[in-house]
Amino acid sequence: MVKKLHKAGIDVSLDVTYNYTGEGNQFGPTLLLKGIDNGSYYRLIEHDKRYYFDYTGCDNTLNCRLPNVLRLIMNSLRYSILDMHVDGFRFDLAVTFARKLHAVDRLKTFFDIIHQDSVIGRVKLFVEP
Repeated sequence: MVKKLHKAGIDVSLDVTYNYTGEGNQFGPTLLLKGIDNGSYYRLIEHDKRYYFDYTGCDNTLNCRLPNVLRLIMNSLRYSILDMHVDGFRFDLAVTFARKLHAVDRLKTFFDIIHQDSVIGRVKLFVEP
């Protein structure tokens, strides 16, 4: 489909959501990362790891500060560019990637990595605040 759109002169950008999953909070279903290693993927409340930070309004927030989460996101983006030939990405709730506890770090690891990547850094990147 992407190739046909390109032949028609249309660029293709994917709307991606890497800041939360459909698993919800501690009461939600175990579908993906929660069942693999909950604490290695989600931002959890320090004093009680059963509970999730919810910066997204979707009951959980992925912890984009962790190497395994960054690797998962970066591999997905590279695959979409190299194998699917997409031209860009729109990042849902992009401010979530830079969240500290109660503030935003504009020099967040995720943004640094994405701009330095030789594959991802050459496509169009859009963010939702």
